[in-house]
Amino acid sequence: MKNHETIWQPQWDALTLQPGMSMLHLFQNPVGVTRPGLSRAATFETTSMELPGQLPRGHRFMCVGLLLTVRGLVPSDEELLLDRGVFELHIGNKRMLFESPLRRLTLPSIALNSPYPPAMPKLRLVERIKAAIRKWLGLTRYAPTMYEIVPLLIAESEYFRVSIYFATPPEITEPVRLMVHLNGHLIRERYDA
Repeated sequence: MKNHETIWQPQWDALTLQPGMSMLHLFQNPVGVTRPGLSRAATFETTSMELPGQLPRGHRFMCVGLLLTVRGLVPSDEELLLDRGVFELHIGNKRMLFESPLRRLTLPSIALNSPYPPAMPKLRLVERIKAAIRKWLGLTRYAPTMYEIVPLLIAESEYFRVSIYFATPPEITEPVRLMVHLNGHLIRERYDA
């Protein structure tokens, strides 16, 4: 008998933006495949993908949020990279999410003390009240851990990708590693005897 189980299982992918590059396509190179511009194959440290641009048969993914992390960014390059750039999530042939600048998708901007308040996820009234009570009591401050979105379903074997691009290549001085986490629930087949 075939049933389904649901687990919290983010999908992730990382690529390096080299000086002079203006576009990256993530979730396109599975584990074991050599990535563009690199001499070694992708591993589970750099991607969760088992197939290029899609989930394995019997798997679906309900994306509820995302997070962009940046490594190796020289402080003088921060504005060149994070205050520009466009983030797109495509599922099938549709653009499902379009956001700019990239800073809005990083943790400091998602936190409550963000200089970019529109990027804050919309919190339910109960969560806002709990956060206010914790703050008033001096307990730990509520800080969201992802950019929350309306849930988006990536169906079995459906093509998806994340694109990050710039109108003109950012004049960064050093290569920068960008990692995207699509946070959500993996729905997979479970076979019971």
